[in-house]
Amino acid sequence: MTSSTITTVGLVSATVIGVVLALSPSLQRPGSSDPMAVVTVNGHPIEQIELDRALVAVANDKRSPLTQDDEDRVLARLIEQELLVQRGIEIGLVEQDRNVRNTIVASVGDHVLKPTQSDPVDESDIRAWYEENADFFRSQPQLRLESLTEGGALSVPNALLPVSTLHNYLSPAAIETALQTPIGETFIAPSGAAYMVAELRPAAVPDYASNVSDIEFAYRRALGDQAFRDYLNWLETRAEIAR
Repeated sequence: MTSSTITTVGLVSATVIGVVLALSPSLQRPGSSDPMAVVTVNGHPIEQIELDRALVAVANDKRSPLTQDDEDRVLARLIEQELLVQRGIEIGLVEQDRNVRNTIVASVGDHVLKPTQSDPVDESDIRAWYEENADFFRSQPQLRLESLTEGGALSVPNALLPVSTLHNYLSPAAIETALQTPIGETFIAPSGAAYMVAELRPAAVPDYASNVSDIEFAYRRALGDQAFRDYLNWLETRAEIAR
């Protein structure tokens, strides 16, 4: 970003953010009496914090210190952004432009999910959730089979494979039989092929202490899913939906 131009991407982003603000009563910007406003555009304020952010971006692209001319140009661009925001709302971009609508959906989703991803969480809550959802973390059983039938039968790789991979070689009935066959013994698949169970690693739930970071990630994701569902339910309760 240069001192004379705020990129088109920035203008589009500002337009989308402005549309979101205009749509939500709880996010309406204050009127011209806002004491934090540097300037107002048709009654809508451009606050000092917005100007400061833009100036930081410009300063990062400059080798020399910012000047008053730089600040004036940046403020002029912010005014142009606000004019575009207002015009975008006026001409109905939210209703007509699919890209704007998709960006709004993504932005509101990020807004809802952000606390679940960044706010501190209690370790005891994570552990309790982990214990209640142990099956979510349970690994697949793994088998190493040796093919004993020559010729027509599909050969299974002589490697320890998860059940999901074995489905590429054996029928569900054959896999179920394999899981019940003791190590070192053979079984006959429905196809007639013979296999020996060379190794079996049963399904297992990972140790909590050794997987805290992965478990916390899954916990936060579950929190986010629930938060987003709750938010959608709240939106529906305050909406008038005619079918």
